[in-house]
Amino acid sequence: FQISRHEVTIGQWNKCFQDGGCPKKAKQRHYQSANHPVSRVSWYDAYLFTKWLSKVTRDSYRLPTEEEWAYAAFAGRDVTQATIDDLIFKRQLVRTATFSAYRPTQEIGSFGENAWSIVDVTGPVWEWTLTCWFSSDEENRRHWTIAQLSDPNLCPNRVVQGDERAHVPYFVDKVYAGGCRTGSPVDHIGFRVVRG
Repeated sequence: FQISRHEVTIGQWNKCFQDGGCPKKAKQRHYQSANHPVSRVSWYDAYLFTKWLSKVTRDSYRLPTEEEWAYAAFAGRDVTQATIDDLIFKRQLVRTATFSAYRPTQEIGSFGENAWSIVDVTGPVWEWTLTCWFSSDEENRRHWTIAQLSDPNLCPNRVVQGDERAHVPYFVDKVYAGGCRTGSPVDHIGFRVVRG
C-alpha cells in the first residue's frame, strides 16, 4: 500500500466540498491556512472524501487500517505493545492527553518526519482508520478484510491513531489506539489516505 505523506489538508478538503464530494466546508479557525490538516470530520466524512478522490483520480483510495497506519508511522519497525507504551511514557511517540476543548493545529510538516518521510504522526491531530473497534475482545481479534472494513455499516466505532487513543465518550491517556463514534465530527480528528 502507499500512504499519504501528510494528513488531508483544509485546502484539499474544500476542493472536495466545492466539487460536491464532501458534505460541508472545512471548519477553519482564524489562525489556520489551507495547509493545516482538516479536522472536525466524522469517519463518514473521511470515507466520502476517499470516494470522491477515487472518482476524480480514477484510482483507488481509502483510509488506512490501524496496522497500516502503525507500520507507516514506525517506518516499518515491528514494535510490540510494550515498546509503544515505553515510547509514549518517554514522550517519543505521542503527547500526554490534554482534556482542553481547544488546541491549535499547525501547518502540515510542523511535527517532523519519520525515516520514510511521513510527517506529523506525532502531531496534534488524531487520524481515522478503517479498523473497527468493538466492545467484544473476540470481535476485535477477528480478521477483517479490507473490503469488509470499507463497508460503512460494518461497525459504529472506528479506531483512531496518532496523538492518543480515543474511546467514546472520553479520551484517555497512554494507550495505543482507540475507537471514536463514526458519525460524530470531533475536534482534533482528521485523516490521511492510502492508495491501493
